[in-house]
Parts: sequence; structure tokens; C-alpha cells
Amino acid sequence: MNRKKILVLVFIELILLFLLIIPYISSRNDLDYSGDFFKIEEDKDGELVISSDVISLKKGIYQMAFDYTYNTENIPDLEVTYKEKEREGIINPNSGYVHGLVIDNFKLRNKSQKVLTRVYVNEDSCDFQIVIKGKYEENMLSENHTSSDNIITVSRTQLQYLKVHSLVMHFLKYAFILFIIDVIVVIFCSPKWKSKSKEAKKLYFFVTVMTIISSIPLFVDSLPIGHDLGFHLLRIKSIADGISARNLPVKIQWSWMNSAGYATGVCYGDIFLYIPAFIYLVGFPLRTAYKVYVILINLVTVLVSFYCSRKVSNDDRIAMFTSCIYSLSIYRFVDLYTRAAVGEYTAIAFLPLILLGLYSWIGKKKHAVDYDGNKMDYDTGDGHLLRIIIPAEYTGEVKVYFSEPFCWRFAEGVSLITVIGAVFILFKRYYRKSNG
Repeated sequence: MNRKKILVLVFIELILLFLLIIPYISSRNDLDYSGDFFKIEEDKDGELVISSDVISLKKGIYQMAFDYTYNTENIPDLEVTYKEKEREGIINPNSGYVHGLVIDNFKLRNKSQKVLTRVYVNEDSCDFQIVIKGKYEENMLSENHTSSDNIITVSRTQLQYLKVHSLVMHFLKYAFILFIIDVIVVIFCSPKWKSKSKEAKKLYFFVTVMTIISSIPLFVDSLPIGHDLGFHLLRIKSIADGISARNLPVKIQWSWMNSAGYATGVCYGDIFLYIPAFIYLVGFPLRTAYKVYVILINLVTVLVSFYCSRKVSNDDRIAMFTSCIYSLSIYRFVDLYTRAAVGEYTAIAFLPLILLGLYSWIGKKKHAVDYDGNKMDYDTGDGHLLRIIIPAEYTGEVKVYFSEPFCWRFAEGVSLITVIGAVFILFKRYYRKSNG
């Protein structure tokens, strides 16, 4: 495909992208509802149901703000549900998917007075109701509030259309779809791709297939609910809130502890979670940002395990087999989808690099290899000079590997212990300050 055809294709795709995001350019009227917008629908046997009037929204992203007050301290957090065109379901903060509607991290917590969340409308128009449900016992009510009418007061509900987020998110979404189509076109039409070796094509195919297989549970509308998923989603949202407040790096995540804040990143590294946090900031739902992160980790796991195995075995087939076993291991899948152990499955992606480093550190010996990786004969002579025996007819590349002196390895060990000790001292000082 020549340059002119590429430019024409890019121009057509840009026009198509513009046409696809036109529906999100027009402004929407902001909605502002007073306290009488919510009414008690049912209250019996300790079950409280408070429903809103019908809300009508057009396609796009909205920010929903709830101003509310708990009138007693003993009532547990209230659950948020929805009603949409005769369909009902829980707006779960972990998954957030409700047919044509997506709502992120939406729960009314006691001792809080305001909650902000995003509403994603995927259909041309959507009519729905927000329903607040909760259980209570008579002994939870205070002396001044003996009726469930006074358990919670929703003073104001606001819905603001986020035009920039809507445009950016849908532009990136459609651009990614077109990019995938371009990749397929290049594979079948590009001379450069056709000229690649069979080994390179097999590697590309292997990495793609393994990444897709590892990510199959994510290719659905909802999100697999793992044990720690809610905790990590709140970490991502807290980092995004800190970045939007121009607090970078985010040391104290103020979304925790009823907006009092908590230094989650002190003992639980946050650096990789900045990736889904930025994805969330540009407009994607929280669940989508998390899915993208998991897919990236699956891709990194396949690549790293293949690379390290290839370095050790010097054989592509062995490297692919090892990568397959490692990336599809049951333990890693349990971490991914049952436990949602973000820290552990992220560490597992890079664990082969540590093992490769130990192998290189301990197992290195003098040797020489030709361009194809085949070992060549050598002679150490008097023990200091390495003489490589090259066949007369060989004219290719020669790579020589030397083993480091013992003093180098000793210095590396001392450096490692020093770094570990420095980190331990910093944590010890932090512990003393926090308990001082």
C-alpha cells in the first residue's frame, strides 16, 4: 500500500470519526432536582424504599451529584438500585452495568453528605428511576427520629452533561475500532507483512491468541466481581480524583474514610494504577478502565514470560510452551477473576524477569555463539584470554559472553542489600511518625 492510499484511508477515517461523534457535540440541559424529587414508596418490616421521579437522558456522559443527610448515625449504608423500562437491577459499584445505563461507584454512605458519580447513557434516550433501598431496625432510630421518614434526607440531585468527556471517550473508542481494522488490512495487504519470516508471524499470532484467551471473561458487558474488586476500583477512582485536583503524585487518596483520606500507596504501590486512572479521567467508565488494565497485564505477562524463556532456552517452541503454561495457569486466573488481587497478578507479570536475572547472575559462563544462536568452540589459553575458534567458511556475526569476576557479583549483592535496607528504614521511620 503506497503513501497516497494511506493518506486517503486516513482522511476517510477522520471524516467517519467526525460523523460518529456529532451526536455528542450538541449541549444538554443540566438537570437540578429539589428534595421532594425522592419519595418514600414502601416502608414495612424494616425495609425502606425511596424512589425518584422518572429521569430522561439522551446519549452521553453525565455527572450526578447527590446532596443528602443521614439523620441518625446507626443506620448502615443504603444500597442504590434502578428501574428502567420495566427492568430492574442493582447498580453495583463493582460492575455498574444496567442495560442502556452505566453508573460508576454509586453508594450512599453514612456520615457523608455528598456523592459524585458518572452516568453513562448508551442508548439514544433512556428513562429510569433511582431507588434507594435499605434495612433498619427500630432500635437503630434515635429518640428524636422515631420514624423512617427521617432516616435520610436527599436535599438536591444534579445531573450535568460532560461534553468534553463524551467527545474524547467516543472518539478514542471509535478510533481504536478503526485501528484494529487497519491492522487487519495491513496483515492481508502490506508487502512488509508478507515479507516477514514464518517465525515472526507465528510469534505475533501466538501473543495475540494468548492475550485474547486470557482476557475472555472481560469481553462481556458486566465486570467479573472479585473479592477485592471494590477496593481496587476505589483506589483507581481516588487516584483519578487526585490527578484532577492537580495533586500529582497522589500521596493521600481523599476518597477514603468518608473523605478524610488514607495513604493507601504507602504499603500498596499505586504506580501501575495510574494507567486505568488516566483512562477513567478521559471519560471511560471505571469498569472499562479496569478491563483495559487487566488486558494490558495479560499482554505483558505473555510477552515477558516468552522473552525470559527464550533467553534461557534459546528455542522459540520451548519459549511459547512455557509462556502458554505460565500465562494460562489456574493460580493466575484465580488472582485475576476470583480474588481480583491487582498487586499479585501485576507482580506475576514481571516475576520471570527476576528469575531471568538470577539465572544470568548465577549461571553465566564464558561462551560464544554465532548468529543463529549455536555455540562455538573456544580456548581459554592461560585462563585470562578467550580465543574463539571460527570455522574458515563462517562469515556471520559472533557474540561473546564473559562471566563477571566474583568481586562484581559481591558488589551487586551488597547493592541489593543496601537498597532493601534503605526501604526498610524509610518504612520504619514512617511507622514511628504515625504512632508518635
